[in-house]
Amino acid sequence: MLPTLIQPVPCEIQPIDRSNTRMDDDLHEPVGDAGRAALVVVQAQIADGRSEFVESAAGGVVLDTNGYLVVRKFDIDRLGYVPKRGDRIVKLGTATVNLYLAGFNRRGHWSAEGGHTLVKLHYMDREPTHRDGDL
Repeated sequence: MLPTLIQPVPCEIQPIDRSNTRMDDDLHEPVGDAGRAALVVVQAQIADGRSEFVESAAGGVVLDTNGYLVVRKFDIDRLGYVPKRGDRIVKLGTATVNLYLAGFNRRGHWSAEGGHTLVKLHYMDREPTHRDGDL
């Protein structure tokens, strides 16, 4: 038995392709635009707004994400998609966005399914709040 998402919408994700990305040798981060693999479309439950996703970083603990998606593990396994930090979310339902995965957590552990059944994908916005033309 699989879990049911509440009001799922199609979300388009462009996985990062590190083998096709020029990396800075000292900082170990992409230089310029990161390479991207083929677009993945997955049904997800969206929770927008600040979340308390905790991750350790060199400067301390980071708590800053803009929201998260809940996807079924069955769906992403069927698509062959493995979430990675840096994957870009380009569409949430009908809205075009530019968001990036900051990390993920495994959720919905059901013994009948042999482990977790849901994956919580935390995202953040790396764009400036106001751009030319924005109100």
